[in-house]
Amino acid sequence: MYDVVIFTDTNQTHGVFKSIGSRKCSYILQQAGFTCLVIDLATHFSLEELLIIVEKCVSDCTLFVGFSSTFINNVTSGPYQLLNLGTENEQVLVQQIKHLNKNCKIVLGGSQATESMSVKYIDYSIIGYAEFSVLSLANHLKHGLPLENSYKNIFGVIVVDDRYGKGYEFSSSMFAWSDFDIAECKVLPIEISRGCIFKCKFCSYPMNGKNQLDFMRSEESILAEMQDNYDRFGIYEYSFIDDTFNDNDFKLDMMLRVTRRLTFRPRFWAYLRLDLLASRPGTIEKLYDIGLQSTYFGIETLNRKTGMIIGKGYDRAKQIEALCQIRNKYGNEIITHGSFIVGLPEESVESVQNTHDMLMSGGIPLHSYIFSGLAIYKYVASANMSDISKNYPQYGYEEIADPNFKNLNLVKWKNDHMTSVDANALAKQFNTAGYSSGNFYISGQAATGLRNLGYSSEMLRNTKFNEFDWSDATVRMDSYLGRYKEALNKKLDI
Repeated sequence: MYDVVIFTDTNQTHGVFKSIGSRKCSYILQQAGFTCLVIDLATHFSLEELLIIVEKCVSDCTLFVGFSSTFINNVTSGPYQLLNLGTENEQVLVQQIKHLNKNCKIVLGGSQATESMSVKYIDYSIIGYAEFSVLSLANHLKHGLPLENSYKNIFGVIVVDDRYGKGYEFSSSMFAWSDFDIAECKVLPIEISRGCIFKCKFCSYPMNGKNQLDFMRSEESILAEMQDNYDRFGIYEYSFIDDTFNDNDFKLDMMLRVTRRLTFRPRFWAYLRLDLLASRPGTIEKLYDIGLQSTYFGIETLNRKTGMIIGKGYDRAKQIEALCQIRNKYGNEIITHGSFIVGLPEESVESVQNTHDMLMSGGIPLHSYIFSGLAIYKYVASANMSDISKNYPQYGYEEIADPNFKNLNLVKWKNDHMTSVDANALAKQFNTAGYSSGNFYISGQAATGLRNLGYSSEMLRNTKFNEFDWSDATVRMDSYLGRYKEALNKKLDI
């Protein structure tokens, strides 16, 4: 039986992606003397399986059962669901928890937790980074200590809003994985820094506009975590959790020192800003020396006027030239992926079509890419809202009245160039064409999840998307899930 139980998932069809937020909360709780169990792949369990699990986990001593919302992508598509079970089934699950312990609280956390949460069976909504908040909540429920940074919203849900984790010493923070949480994986996430120095108008991530050296982990803490993972588990591949890994040279120089002090050479995937690479010659070589093997560029638009409006107005030709230099020098040693948004201010259908045509022809030499229709949110759907969502009429958008539009959290919009329906349709069309083309590779992010199913890094970075055996990945995923459930049952003596 446990003081705290946390359900989490990454909501991916192919591949296993380890999330770090819930496990850092678990680590903090255990360091303070509380027992905690994180249950992964939670949306892959049936109601019957979940009922058996909570019966084994929840007792009179259990303080709360938490649900991580970050990767459960159903918040904006109707009534909120904790695990995609359907409202009635989730009420059954909560009733079982309350039957086992009437005082056990139901807690929602993660990036989709909000101050306006209205689900009647949720007792607490923890907003933002939660390491300090979960410990504060556990101490409140166990010892009656005051619950700081909290208030009750109009729906009766107690909101704990320490969204930037001010009570948590992030710089020197330590973290260690357990054997059970590793669960055969070859690639792990690791936090390098938090926040972003930029304030793009479409972006809703927390801690935007920070100073360059704010919220950065120390060299010693990163070194210790990476070396420990290698010594205990043989892990040398990582997803770097950092909104913009290449935002300053101090960080890159620090990570280069870490790499040289380790007893192995790490390999990693990271979010990078393309315009910074283009404007800082030599940075890509430093990233390669640190261990870069794949990256995600949030390019969003190559339209100069649009880029200036949203905060991404760097010279288009120089960005494309930077991509050409990376591809020519490193080939498939560094897999590049770019994201683009259809429907941004002042960008026409012709403009985004031109970008797509250049991608298809190889004129923009990304290994893979994805287009998404611009989403304008009507209500708070995360810790922050983008400036476009807050002030969309100022950017040229108008809401389309449609009584049949069921998504209450999104604006159905139009501007001088297209509607949100047009934007989503174009994005889907472009993505479908890309997946079936002969020059589209498996993205580095997708490869991370597939690597955890046993595929080799070399095979993944040299395989085209339309040549990969996705049915084999499904078989491997089912097998992995079966082994995970078996290990969980053994741990819980089921």
